[in-house]
Amino acid sequence: MLSREAKRGRLGSSERRVTYLSETPDPFIQAANLLNDLSQVEIRLTQDLLKLKLATFELPPTRKGEKIRVPLWVARLLESEGLAAIDEEELVWLGKVHWREKVQSPRDTLSISILPKEFYPRVRNILHSLSAAPQDGYTRQRYRQAANLNRDVVRRRTHVIAELALLDTVDLSLMDKLTHEEKALLNRLRRTIRGWLKSHGGM
Repeated sequence: MLSREAKRGRLGSSERRVTYLSETPDPFIQAANLLNDLSQVEIRLTQDLLKLKLATFELPPTRKGEKIRVPLWVARLLESEGLAAIDEEELVWLGKVHWREKVQSPRDTLSISILPKEFYPRVRNILHSLSAAPQDGYTRQRYRQAANLNRDVVRRRTHVIAELALLDTVDLSLMDKLTHEEKALLNRLRRTIRGWLKSHGGM
């Protein structure tokens, strides 16, 4: 049995790990999220909307059931107010993206699929819409399904991007398969890795 001191020591070690992982928001990630917020996504109105006028956005009268394209930040606002939602087809689309990524070569290769340019803001909208909807067993199941599909895609692609960051040159055919967010991540990782190697005599 562990002594009280040993338990405190183990707890202290755990606390140190949590503190290490709880870093301040990365400006790079904040900038990527801001760009995503301005990206257009499709939503379906669940109620008639007479008019929406905000400081930087205006929506004319729109009827229930109509599909419209709006900036992600507007979609999140409407979804949070119960005025809009996503279509079922959005989960079908995400499943197809996941399948295309899954059938690529094994993880230790640099093979990736061509990701739709709007993937990241579109998935953020899917997850937000499902989390903002009235919660029941079916909605929670759909949210978990979407979150798991997204996690698989993002983790695999992040692994490949990290591998690409170690290369001196990257094939243009691979670069063409990356979204602008992923290209920015790749450039950031390459600068960080090259700075590290240079400071430690690895270049």
